[in-house]
Amino acid sequence: MPHPPTVHTERIEDKPWELQWPWICVLILVEAAVIAGLVTIEVISSTKNGIASVINIPTFSLATLPNRATIFAWSYGLLWTTVPTLIMGIVLAAWKTTVSATAKRQPYIELMANSAREAKSAKLTLFLDYSSSPSWYVWIEAWRNNHLFLGSVFLFSSIASASVPLSASLFFTAASTRSNSISVTNSSVFDDSAYTYSTSLNPALSLADAINAHSAMPPPWMTAKYAFWPYDVDPSMAGNVTLINTTAYSADLNCMLLTGVQSQLGDGFMILNATDRNCTLSIQIKTPTNTQDYCQSWFESNCRDSEFGRIGVLAGTYDSSSTIMLSNASLVSCIPIYSQSYGTLNLSLAPPVAPQYIGFAVENTTQIRLETALVLEYSLSKYTSFDASTQTQVDALGAAVLSHSEALNISTVFNPLQIQQALEGTYATLFAALLHSYSITSSSISKETPAILTTPITRLYVNAPIVWVLVALFAFMIFFTIYTGIYARIRKSVLTESPTGLFGNAVVLGQSDVTEFISQIHVEHPGEKQIEKFVKGWYSLKDIKCWYEAPKRRIRLDLKKPLRWEWKLNWKTRAWRSLPCT
Repeated sequence: MPHPPTVHTERIEDKPWELQWPWICVLILVEAAVIAGLVTIEVISSTKNGIASVINIPTFSLATLPNRATIFAWSYGLLWTTVPTLIMGIVLAAWKTTVSATAKRQPYIELMANSAREAKSAKLTLFLDYSSSPSWYVWIEAWRNNHLFLGSVFLFSSIASASVPLSASLFFTAASTRSNSISVTNSSVFDDSAYTYSTSLNPALSLADAINAHSAMPPPWMTAKYAFWPYDVDPSMAGNVTLINTTAYSADLNCMLLTGVQSQLGDGFMILNATDRNCTLSIQIKTPTNTQDYCQSWFESNCRDSEFGRIGVLAGTYDSSSTIMLSNASLVSCIPIYSQSYGTLNLSLAPPVAPQYIGFAVENTTQIRLETALVLEYSLSKYTSFDASTQTQVDALGAAVLSHSEALNISTVFNPLQIQQALEGTYATLFAALLHSYSITSSSISKETPAILTTPITRLYVNAPIVWVLVALFAFMIFFTIYTGIYARIRKSVLTESPTGLFGNAVVLGQSDVTEFISQIHVEHPGEKQIEKFVKGWYSLKDIKCWYEAPKRRIRLDLKKPLRWEWKLNWKTRAWRSLPCT
């Protein structure tokens, strides 16, 4: 069969597409885009409280599997765990095509020599195969061969493989909140004259006792200390609502324990004389009888040199040998202080449950003097309490104070400081309950008040440490990509066509000294079937020089000595075999 005429042209190197500049530029753009994307989502996540809101993924079960919402939730969850890994895997695989092409091209670069004097050894040419070495070791092999750049590329290629598993943790979900501005309606008015001497105080006393002594939940718009103006809140709303500039009323007792008390016993009563902060007290109170526990309240309105009256209790256990018929006695005297406060009220909304109190941050407080407070002070000590067991001698306030003290510490009920603490807490709750029940009433006039509704949500965040690790990896990847392109352009190879497949390799090796060398080994040593292993075992690869003779397009070998055989000791196997030598 006739062959086409040979046309002699200048040798043009056949460079694989993975090392050509169009592909290198595409890789650089993709890697830069990954860095830009990582930095962008990190900035958004840190400044926007995450990058997106996600629905809660329900617990997986066969019962909920057919539900479309469940399938969507699972798919949505897989979106931020699988997609980053897929993207990183694709980019890494694309970059490794260039690394692999560089590794396969290196032996053909080493063959570029003009003569045997400049030729490299067979170890760096014929037997150099970085692509078949394991990734964890190939970089060491390259550095041993003084291929420092290739070794660095191979080492980074192994390190860059960590980007795929790292990207699986790029996103994470966490509980967060979302705030919206809303309006609530206030339809209340404060009526200072609603509570009079004819109004029963028992409901407020019972409520205070339930809250302090039995840990009952206060009703809406009231706490153990404050009474708030109520607001009409949309019952369908859920979350936490913040009411700005909310009005609250409270009472505080400035108490002290009196000492140096003088007593006078009368018929069924006794008079206690004492002084409390420029106020001379002459307290008439019931005489303790043979009951075990005693706690009676008292009120003194006439205080010279003081604009405030005094309210207090006498508590102790019956002791007939005492001048006041009590042991462990404590006489507590308090100045009542009433305040109107303005601040931020936080409530929890969970329909159909009524709004629940979270906290109240006071911003401004003003002392006030209410008619309701005066009525309370005058009438409080007149409310009695009946104990069918006859074990206690208490009035209504005294019973509430003892119950509160027992709740604080049942083993030290009559400790003076504990009685004082119980009185302060009981009176504050009693006053708040009184205003909540009577003084803060509904009105026909409504007023819109701005508020902030905060709802719990699940947000998708970016893991900042993972982002910066990936950014560093891709920055190095861009550097090595650029350098690989420059390396491929500067370092020429002997290839005029890619050695793809068996045919391509046959074209490269055809009509070369390599094929003749292999044929000679077959002739001289016909029993040897593994030629490559044989040559590596019995030849010093450093002594075999290889280079490419461009004019003849032929790979040349320089064995330095004629090929024949004699018996020598193989020090590796400790056996005698025939070796090539002079």
